[in-house]
This record gives sequence, C-alpha cells and structure tokens, in this order.
Amino acid sequence: MRTKLLRRISLSSLATRRHTIRLSLLALFGSVVSLTPLHANVIFTFQEDDNDVVATTSGSIASGWTVTSPSSTTATEALLTNTAIRYAKDGVTSFDNNAGNWTYTALGGEFRYKVGVAAGDAFGYSGDTTFYAPEGTNVGDAFTPNTTMTWAGETFASLGLDTALSTTPLTLFTLDNGSTISGALIPEPSSYGFLLGAVGLATAVFCRRRRARTD
Repeated sequence: MRTKLLRRISLSSLATRRHTIRLSLLALFGSVVSLTPLHANVIFTFQEDDNDVVATTSGSIASGWTVTSPSSTTATEALLTNTAIRYAKDGVTSFDNNAGNWTYTALGGEFRYKVGVAAGDAFGYSGDTTFYAPEGTNVGDAFTPNTTMTWAGETFASLGLDTALSTTPLTLFTLDNGSTISGALIPEPSSYGFLLGAVGLATAVFCRRRRARTD
C-alpha cells in the first residue's frame, strides 16, 4: 500500500512539474512574440548605439510595383526628415509616382532635416512620391535592400523618433502591389520586464508546488 501511495505522489508531482514547465514555455514564447515586431516587406529598425542612432533594413520588396517616371539622382548622404528616410548615391534611379499609388504616414519631429552617413544599397523614400531602389533595379523588380544609416551624436528624441515609432512597425509607404516600407524602434530595455516577470512567476509557482508536495 505504501509503495502504491508513493508512486501516486511521484506521478502527481511529475505531472505538476510538466504542467508548470509547459506554462513557463508558453509564457516565454508569448512574451517573445509580443516583443517581436511584425515584419513589413521592408522595415527600418532604429537603434541607439552608444552616442549614435543607427537604422538598418530587413526584408524584401515584392515584384510588380509600377511608377510614372524613373529618374536618376546624385545625392550621396543619408537623410532623415519628417517626410523622408533615404540613402541615394550617384547613378541610382529614383522612381516617381505622381499617380498617388503610395500611402504615406509622416514621421514625427519638428526638425527640418538630419544628415547622416550611409552604407550599402540606396534605398528609402522622399516626400510622398519618390522611392529610391538599389542600383540596377528596374520598374517592377523584386529586391532586398541592405542599407545602414548612421546619425552621429543623436538620440531617438533629438531625431524626433521617440514618439513617432514604436516596437510595432509604422507603415510609411504602401506600394501599389501591396508591398510596404515600415519603420520601428527596437524594444526599450523596460519592455523586457514582462518577459522576465512571466518566467519568474512560473518558476515561483513551480517551486511552491514542489515544496507543498514534499511537505
């Protein structure tokens, strides 16, 4: 009888442990998902890096977009304003769409412009009609920009990004083929509090139930 009782307690404890571990994993997964930006087709991710603000691109633009008039540009700097994020360089084509196939949401901030240093592919937008694509891109081509823009000595607040963007991407442009260009700040350190709290709570529940079983 004693052996059967001990076996039942052991199996019950094991079931409780598995259930607690399962809850911990679900809490962890839910926290990670809630902190992960929902990717647009291309997203600018802004990060404060020491005394600089750095924006990098990820994702791809689908094929099938159209424009009214492509043109060349000679600008070479990274530019951030309340109506533009872009990096263009000599020989890169910009695509103008005066037919209004973009939907546009302006960045916040009262500044006129912030000039930075850029590397990689030309990419971005200016105003509400001009779209910059990597060198060699033709109208309607799918492409994956690899672009980095750096504004030295700046912060989110000084660039006007502290309230304009969040961990959820803000849609900046929607192309006529449904592709989008978005922007988002990386999660602030405080945003990870829920993640740590969920794991800590699950651990505390597990330890409490384990003690109750052993008493």
